[in-house]
Amino acid sequence: MMNADTRADDRRISRNLVAYDQSETFLKISDYLEKVCTSMVNDREGKKSLFDNSADVGQSVESIYLGFLKEHIPAMCDILQGGYVFDVEGRRSYQMDIIVHSSNTHRFKESSGQACATLEGTLADIEVTSFLDKKKIDGELKKFAFIPPTKPFKGLGNREVFKTVEGLEEWWLDTPYKVVVAFDGVDATTAKRQIDSFYAINDHIPIARRINILHMLGQYCIIKSDLDVHPNTKPWQHGQYDVVGSGWVDTHATSLILTRISQILHLVFRNAYTSNDLRRNIMKNLR
Repeated sequence: MMNADTRADDRRISRNLVAYDQSETFLKISDYLEKVCTSMVNDREGKKSLFDNSADVGQSVESIYLGFLKEHIPAMCDILQGGYVFDVEGRRSYQMDIIVHSSNTHRFKESSGQACATLEGTLADIEVTSFLDKKKIDGELKKFAFIPPTKPFKGLGNREVFKTVEGLEEWWLDTPYKVVVAFDGVDATTAKRQIDSFYAINDHIPIARRINILHMLGQYCIIKSDLDVHPNTKPWQHGQYDVVGSGWVDTHATSLILTRISQILHLVFRNAYTSNDLRRNIMKNLR
């Protein structure tokens, strides 16, 4: 029969094993994400050597990142390549490279592949570029600025969710998650300086319509701070940008993007008023 001391030893061993397994699991996931991003960069180099036309290279990197998303986002998401988002009032964004959308809300897709989707069902808008320079940064930031504003949750029942987490409503109004992915380009210092300069000149752009993350694969990421994400321990302000430039950069960026898509998906499912408003406005404009 096992005595009390032996059972205590077994419990101590069990706790140590659980802690070891957790650490090993997350290390394996991090290593996997780093290798996936390295593979995407290598794939881009292969496509770049194959295609002479820059437009063809641009389409190829979109396809590479699209493949990454299809493998890793929740099954309840739909991915649209090329299209715009619109709100229930009919306001629309510029053309986006990739739209990640909830499968339980409206989207319209032509046989050619062009699509549009409701803003309230959109989880992420993603711009993908083969090479990111200062002019390209300005162009991408301008695109995101024209995404229509997200409406607050409707109804007391839906608003109850905001009472549980401080700042969650502000975070919801910042959706969809706005992402720039680059396979090569300017260094982190230049990119951050350009972002800060653009928004200083265009300070009328709401913080909620400024990019959330710029991910330069294999090199660095630049992240907009919010109540949940502020990479540095120094004092921060909501909406400021911080650079992550060393140590598991790809893990930091990809895990954040995938997590945000899942979190926004959860909120979209609790915000089921879009369909009625959309139908009402469509019918009103037909009269």
